[in-house]
Amino acid sequence: MDETCLFIKIRTVEGKRDVVKKLWEKDQKQRANKNEYQTAYFYCYDKTDPDVICIFEHYIDTENLEANARSDWFLFHMKEVLPYLDGTPEVSYTTPIWIK
Repeated sequence: MDETCLFIKIRTVEGKRDVVKKLWEKDQKQRANKNEYQTAYFYCYDKTDPDVICIFEHYIDTENLEANARSDWFLFHMKEVLPYLDGTPEVSYTTPIWIK
C-alpha cells in the first residue's frame, strides 16, 4: 500500500476564512466523511493567523488521492472558493512513516 498524507496551508483573503469554511462544508465535508480511502481529515483554523486554514488528509493510497483531486466536484469547489483565496495553497505530499 502506498499511503499518502497531505498537509495543506490555505491563506484566505482578509476576513474570508469563514466564507471558505462554509463552502468547504457545502462541497467537501460529507464527501470526506464517506470516503473510505481517506482515513483521516483534519480541517483546522490557525490559532495565530485569522486568515489561515490548515488541512491534514491521510489516504490509503496515492491512486485514490489523485482520483479525488481530479474529480469534477473538487474542480467545481476550487473554482467556487478561488475568489476568497490569497494566493495558491501550500501543499506537501508526504509518506507516513509511523501513525498512532
